[in-house]
Amino acid sequence: MTVPMKIPELKKDPFAFLLGIVAPYVFMLMYIPMLYRTTFRIVQEKEKRIRETMRMMGMRDTSYWLSWFWYHTIISFLISVAIAFMSGYWIFSEVTVMSIWVLFFLYGQAIFGLILFIQSLFTQARTAAIMCVLFYLGSSVLAASDKIYTFQTNCLIALLPTFGMSITVKTMLGFE
Repeated sequence: MTVPMKIPELKKDPFAFLLGIVAPYVFMLMYIPMLYRTTFRIVQEKEKRIRETMRMMGMRDTSYWLSWFWYHTIISFLISVAIAFMSGYWIFSEVTVMSIWVLFFLYGQAIFGLILFIQSLFTQARTAAIMCVLFYLGSSVLAASDKIYTFQTNCLIALLPTFGMSITVKTMLGFE
């Protein structure tokens, strides 16, 4: 004879559910000024032929791209530190601040790859910066409906920085 065990009623936390939807977008919005400015400045140098002038003066391509990489890395570092401390103490209580910082720092570095891809497609600075931001926001919309994709499609879309970060933040919020 078996006796069913009494289980308390499952209560869903509406704030946690809403936070799982809104938090990835809020974190993504923090990177838009850096994304716009870096893309604009790189393409502006291409548009005004400043890079060619520096090359004629003896600057190598490696030095040029490393300077942009370090510029982006420093700004990404500062943004990720701010996000880690603010969200580590106010949003995430079960996840360490260091793991939050690593997530957002690596996310910022992945955005640099997106900037390099977009800047290679355009020759006008304003157009490139606007299209980069639009692509960035458009790819974040893919993360909203991650349940409708197959496993293979999820793996391909996860190569986009916004989709991967969105899924990671939703997973981290699941620990809370």
